[in-house]
Amino acid sequence: MDLNTAAKKFYNRPSAVVVAGYTVVNMEAMRLSETKYPIAELLLQADFDNSGNIYIGPAGVTISSFPLDAGDSISIELNDLSGIYFNSDAAGQTFRYIATY
Repeated sequence: MDLNTAAKKFYNRPSAVVVAGYTVVNMEAMRLSETKYPIAELLLQADFDNSGNIYIGPAGVTISSFPLDAGDSISIELNDLSGIYFNSDAAGQTFRYIATY
């Protein structure tokens, strides 16, 4: 799904709160949030200027998990923002996110 299609689907959902931001990943597993947020959907996009990949998965995510190359995006439905982790294969890789809950 391209980012425009995902964004249209995302913004047409009824929602109480929208949270957005960006995070830098530095070659070690990290959570987007330590706090449990009961979210409905998470839209992620790897920055177009990234030189490496960002990887998405559960705790202990490694560079053999699901990759996002520069500019790639993904929409994920999940019920807890603290349950998703990220890693990267190069320092200073950025991704942007927007979530509804």
